[in-house]
Formats: sequence, C-alpha cells, structure tokens
Amino acid sequence: MFSRFRRLAVLVLLFGTGCASFQSGLRAPKTDRSFLVIGALTVDLLQYRNITETYRGGIDVIIAGRLKKGGRYIYKNFWTKTDDRGYFFLANVPPGEYALRGFRIQVLGPAFHLLVFSRLRSEKDPYEVVQNARIPVLAGYFPFPARGRIVNLRHNYFILDHGIKAIARNYFKLENLKLVTGRTITEPDVLTYFKQTFPGSGWFGK
Repeated sequence: MFSRFRRLAVLVLLFGTGCASFQSGLRAPKTDRSFLVIGALTVDLLQYRNITETYRGGIDVIIAGRLKKGGRYIYKNFWTKTDDRGYFFLANVPPGEYALRGFRIQVLGPAFHLLVFSRLRSEKDPYEVVQNARIPVLAGYFPFPARGRIVNLRHNYFILDHGIKAIARNYFKLENLKLVTGRTITEPDVLTYFKQTFPGSGWFGK
C-alpha cells in the first residue's frame, strides 16, 4: 500500500496538478474574475520507430500559468486533454498569464509516451522531445495576453521529426493543412469553435 501511494506522489511531482476535460463540459464562470484558457493542438509524428501518425484526440496538454497573489507571482502547471478534433480548454482558473508549455502523447502502447515541452524563459526557447522529465514551473514567456477573461492560445501544430526534433507552428485557424499522413484538415479559429460548441456556457455573451 505504501509503495502505491509513493508512486502516486512521484507522478504528481512529475506531471503537476490541475485538469479539465470535455467529458465534464464547459462550466459557466464561477466568478466575474474567473479566466478561460482555450486552444487547439495537432501533432504529426514523422518516422519514429517506423511510426508516422497524426495525433489530435486525447492528447495530454500542459499549460503554464503565472498568477499574481499577495503582491508576488505564483507559477503553476495545469493539465488538460484535447477533444477528438484537438481542441482543449481550462475553465475557471485564476486571473493571470497562460501559455502552452507542452504536451504528452502515447506511442507504442499505454506504457510508452513522448513528452514535449518548452521552458518558456523567452520566445527563443525551443520545444524539446523527451520520454520522461521533470517539467519546470517557472515561465517568463506568454505570447497571447487575455482579452477580457479569455486567453486564446490558437492552433498549435507540431511535427516531431523522428521523435527527436520538435518543429512548432502557430495558426489563427487551419486552412487545408496537409498532415504527414497525406490528409488535409480545415478548422475554424479556436474562439469560434468554442462559441459554436458551448453556446450557453456563459463565457461568450449573447
């Protein structure tokens, strides 16, 4: 029993806390100061152990947050998960700055995954591909400020070249984006998608 709790504690230290999911729906704002973080993620894995595949649904997403409390900054990593089209959200988080820290995809079965993250110290910090790592909490680069109470991280497209190098691109919306599998996808901008998917959520007005 002790070893089980010990393993759980290690997982919490490695992967942080905070989680949201489409399974529970997009809940209404709890207070007039609550924030909503939205975004989308598409990952192309290119020739990694003979695997070439596109990942959109069920990706574990890591969001870095910088919050101000009592006159000082507090840093925290939040976890959420994409829906089947790659969209994700964090609802009712504290006011602050938020950025895409990285993500985790499962390959070669549930016991093996690739972790991709950036230290977010500046805009020059790259995304790194690792199997296991301690994810830093401190962050200094937050490219998309909140508009009102909504932080829109937009569409994030990654190519993991041979599972070694991460090439990251950011788009307002996707128009005939050609994937490594040969398929092309078109997706609306993230804010429009959430307005259409959760019209009565209370986040987007009337």
